Amino acid sequence: MSASHRVLGTAYRIEPANVAHVRAYLDLRETNGYTLHETTFHPAQGSPDIRVFVYIGTPDNPQFCGPQDLQFLAERIYSSSGQSGLNRNYLYSLESALLYMNSEEADYHVTNLADRVRKLALLCSRECMG
Repeated sequence: MSASHRVLGTAYRIEPANVAHVRAYLDLRETNGYTLHETTFHPAQGSPDIRVFVYIGTPDNPQFCGPQDLQFLAERIYSSSGQSGLNRNYLYSLESALLYMNSEEADYHVTNLADRVRKLALLCSRECMG
């Protein structure tokens, strides 16, 4: 797999006694746009592959919007929130996590989007301050 097709992520082992609780929480959090898929996870340190579950937004989902103008997305993210909080905070956390997992290279799309959202936040704070 080439670097351009690599997907970074973290796999968590859930204790059997907590699986139902965690699954219920994630099913609620990922409502309205994501479906649960089983796939193979390839650990970076050369550990054996493991089977994992992941939530994915697929093109056949009514909430999937496909490619969008980055500024439009930034404005939407800046002004939106969900059950887990402000969407912009989720984006900032995603950007940080991706940089942590791959410190050699940033995800251009995510970083560009986060930069645009930060500019909107700065603009709004300046306008709100007078």
